[in-house]
Amino acid sequence: LGIHLEMYTRLKDDIGLVTKSIKKGTKLVDGKLIIDEIKEKEDEDKDDEDVTMGVLHQVAEQVTSMLKFTVDFPTNHKEGKMPILDLKVKLNQDLNSRIEFEFYKKPTKNPMLILVD
Repeated sequence: LGIHLEMYTRLKDDIGLVTKSIKKGTKLVDGKLIIDEIKEKEDEDKDDEDVTMGVLHQVAEQVTSMLKFTVDFPTNHKEGKMPILDLKVKLNQDLNSRIEFEFYKKPTKNPMLILVD
């Protein structure tokens, strides 16, 4: 497909990746990425991350019908940092695409643990 991943990580069912933005108007048709004028107009007001992850979601969903994928990206979050496992991660474009991170604790409804002997 010509999508170059700068970074790919996976832990169980969580996948993290870094790639360059995919051009607005791109969509997957018959296993190939094409530029569509109608899709280009639909993508005008979308962030590059939203467009790129939308295309990657299309690709992932075609792998098998047994798996369902969700996508998330930094601009979905007010701090611009992506929660991944126990970290918040951001790609700093101003510092040569340096990956910045900080500890993150997911909010839980019940913080109780069940101990096993």
